[in-house]
Amino acid sequence: WTLQATKDYIAHRLSVGESGATVSRRLATLKHLGPTLAERVPGFINPAREARGPVLQQTKPQSLTDVEIDLLRQAATPTSTEMDSFVNYRNYTLLEFLLSTGLRADEARRLKLKQVSTDLKWLRDVQTKGKKFRNVYLKEHLRPIFDKYLKKREDLIHGLLAEKPLLQPEDLPLVPVFISLRGVQYRNPNSLALAPKTLWRIISDIGEKAQALSPTPLSSLHPHLLRHTFALGLLEVSHDVRLVAQALGHSDVRTTMRYTERQDEEVALASEKKRER
Repeated sequence: WTLQATKDYIAHRLSVGESGATVSRRLATLKHLGPTLAERVPGFINPAREARGPVLQQTKPQSLTDVEIDLLRQAATPTSTEMDSFVNYRNYTLLEFLLSTGLRADEARRLKLKQVSTDLKWLRDVQTKGKKFRNVYLKEHLRPIFDKYLKKREDLIHGLLAEKPLLQPEDLPLVPVFISLRGVQYRNPNSLALAPKTLWRIISDIGEKAQALSPTPLSSLHPHLLRHTFALGLLEVSHDVRLVAQALGHSDVRTTMRYTERQDEEVALASEKKRER
């Protein structure tokens, strides 16, 4: 295994038609293999360490259209017979919450009740992927939906405590906002949190229900697509990349700049509209 062999491997995968992103992930795996082998082979130096992956063309993230958002809301809104079901209302609230805040799935999953302001306008000290903290604004249309969810959540938790006193009053502020009662553990507020796969499945299931309502194919739904939709909508309204970076919790504004990328067709259309001098 040599550096040249690694470079040849990268060139081969590109030659057989693999995308640059896929090849970059393969190279990242080889690079991560280095520390593992170094623990077992004295003096081992990873040959892939100095290898460079293909230069990837930055593309604008995909987002949902207004029509798709309306279909998702239609699919997620509980019916009159489901309105008393906590799970159905939780899932509906979660969709609106991610669309309106741009939170990452894990940020929403780890959110605690103590971080929600009493007037339901702010989420305080939301930890970003870069281990920094930001405050997140809750839009006006979201607040009554969120308030109703929190009341249903409170009733469910009090019902659980009446049946099985698994938590103490001092534990309650540490209980996650979005909860599931499966696998609740004694004096462990985090055991009520949604599992990562559960949150993704909730959003994916809403996407499948929306697809059943649509005569045309819809975008494959996942939580990060809701974040992209929030970001592009905020950029369209504000025209302020730094504002969007702060709202998303990006530590480097260059990460946010990809939302400003334009397709070739947009460049061509702008060129046609440009007044000739």
